[in-house]
Amino acid sequence: MIRKGKYCMGFKSYSIAVMIALLGCSNDLERIDTSISSELDNVILSEFKRMQLPGMAVAAVNEEGLASIKGYGYANVESGIPFTSQTRIQIASVSKLIVSIAIIQMVESGLVELQSDVNQYLPFYLYNPSFPNEPITLKMLLTHSSSIIDAGFLFKNFNVYSNQDFPLPLNVFLENYLSTKGKYFTIHNYSNHKPGEQWLYSNIGTSLAALIVQEVIGMDFNEYCKAHIFIPLEMHHTTWRYDETSMENLAIPYAGSSRKTPKYPHKTYPDYPSGHLISTADDLAKFLFMLINGGETQDGEFIINQTSLNLMMEVHRTDLRLPNPPQAIYNFGPDLSDQGLLFFKGELGDYKLWGHTGDDAGVSTELYVDIENKIGYLMLNNRSWAHSPIIGKALLDYAIKN
Repeated sequence: MIRKGKYCMGFKSYSIAVMIALLGCSNDLERIDTSISSELDNVILSEFKRMQLPGMAVAAVNEEGLASIKGYGYANVESGIPFTSQTRIQIASVSKLIVSIAIIQMVESGLVELQSDVNQYLPFYLYNPSFPNEPITLKMLLTHSSSIIDAGFLFKNFNVYSNQDFPLPLNVFLENYLSTKGKYFTIHNYSNHKPGEQWLYSNIGTSLAALIVQEVIGMDFNEYCKAHIFIPLEMHHTTWRYDETSMENLAIPYAGSSRKTPKYPHKTYPDYPSGHLISTADDLAKFLFMLINGGETQDGEFIINQTSLNLMMEVHRTDLRLPNPPQAIYNFGPDLSDQGLLFFKGELGDYKLWGHTGDDAGVSTELYVDIENKIGYLMLNNRSWAHSPIIGKALLDYAIKN
């Protein structure tokens, strides 16, 4: 993840612009009946080859459950290890959807309130030094409007390029980053806009929301997610941590598809809840179904209720300010996206979607649901900047007709 600059103009930030681009897809597939499995496979394979992907897994989900799931190519090109629906991969900013679910669970339990000052839940005090009397609320964290920003020095100094978990605990890092007395504090950790005034994508803000879950419940955030999200959903191969991950089954990140293509090292960073969830297509398909099914698992257990789900996928801000993305291998289309509670709203053809896109060095991910039609899709691959609205629409077409 190359995260740099005042506005975090790196992979996780650009993923928002990528998301907007691929949601604005034209009707490229009108003449192809992708409700037929072989035709869907042909469309995906064509895009897979065009984008020169090393490996990929995709899934289409509807109200009946899993409509289609399949892997393509290689998780490890050099070793010839195939990319399957069980391949583990870091899912970048799609991780933020888990943070949103965790916070909403706390709201349902009456443990936190979205409009409350975050200092009510933290063991340290924080404020924007330019606006010391303006509270930063939990809702601001979930709508990227807290005025907390990703300062440039953070990413250069704190990425750890290895398959080991970041040694500094989340609470220690965030206190030192956000408190004016902190070791890593600079005035540039906050914007010059009043909290709540301006939309500005914030990885640190998302991680602070995760810390609030951890502090209020008195449980490590990874352990909380396991107990209240992953285990109930039977997402047994999903974790925030490398030390709980089978490295042999973890996809290698690539810049392209050939053996000559540079590989990226696995890495971690202190604000891990913003993008470091490790999962599989199999596991995320269960998460997708839960969203489609009103917050209920296939076994009848509620992760969140329908009212909460509606709140998460409600437009809370319309003032998104997006960076210009780099040259990439996906197609652009005109689209405006709105902000829910860490979910984003957009369109793909005629489909009205909520979800998130993720980008990191050697990772491209998408997870979206159409709540009205009760369908959704996901795409995970191990190449940088590799998104296809054609694949997304084909999967949605298949889900709605099967």
